[in-house]
Amino acid sequence: MTFRKMDMQDQTRPEGRNCILAYGFSPEEGTKLAAHAVGIGIWETILLDGRSDGMRLLEILEDPLAGTGTPAPEPAERKAVVFHAVSQEELHRFIRQFSLLGMERPLFAMVTPVSAGWRLGELIGELQEERKRL
Repeated sequence: MTFRKMDMQDQTRPEGRNCILAYGFSPEEGTKLAAHAVGIGIWETILLDGRSDGMRLLEILEDPLAGTGTPAPEPAERKAVVFHAVSQEELHRFIRQFSLLGMERPLFAMVTPVSAGWRLGELIGELQEERKRL
């Protein structure tokens, strides 16, 4: 694995579906997240819950109906926001301003070429393990 310093001014947006995958949020929280994302310039928020755990991220991103079902009415214990095809500047601004929403900080991740093949539940589990190690 390689790491590189983020350029928080970089507005270059990678190819693909410009969106966030919002996992474990209630419908009301999802509405707040979506409004926040649009204000940053992220066009779409895909609300997901435990029923999506077995789906690969790439499957979710390629499904135009992903997240259109009714999400679980109760928020999940574990919440995550996974970014796809957003610029580094959008990512940084979204995270920096997240506290303004008045919600507990979720796990944050970015879809990468490697993680695109992971199942959503695997990614969430890995993020939880990383958080425990910090």
